[in-house]
Amino acid sequence: RRAPGRAPEYAAAVARQAAGEAVAHAGPWYIRKYLEGKEAVDWELIPTEAARQDPRGTVACKTIALMRDTEEGPEPALLVVLPVEAQLSQDFLTDQAARLATSLELHAHFRQPRGGVGPVGPALAAGAAVLVDSSLLEAPTLDVGGGSPAWQLRVTPA
Repeated sequence: RRAPGRAPEYAAAVARQAAGEAVAHAGPWYIRKYLEGKEAVDWELIPTEAARQDPRGTVACKTIALMRDTEEGPEPALLVVLPVEAQLSQDFLTDQAARLATSLELHAHFRQPRGGVGPVGPALAAGAAVLVDSSLLEAPTLDVGGGSPAWQLRVTPA
């Protein structure tokens, strides 16, 4: 479920960004903190450039952040992990009663910038679910967003 005070936090982030202030994001340090000690997950944070130069049989992925509009305000709904060339259909969005997160919502709710969104981050604590495309489940390794455009999270699907 959504954490109390989420709507005011979003409004404050919108106001700060409108005033020209940079809105901080969680970044790769949050992902490292979240995954450390989780023995069932094989993962590695690597610079994006290194991931491109040494793909090691990985499947490049993108994570699309979706929001739901509620009476209390927008809330994180889903983090959808897809092959980089795939697209979400409008039917899927309609079925999920969701919409794409705006840049401001990525910062305020997911704490990750466009181009760096991955399936791990503060939105999980706020109740967002992770949905992985079934075509990725047989892949040996996935490269997903690492919380910043400069970082990738290389992970083996469980």
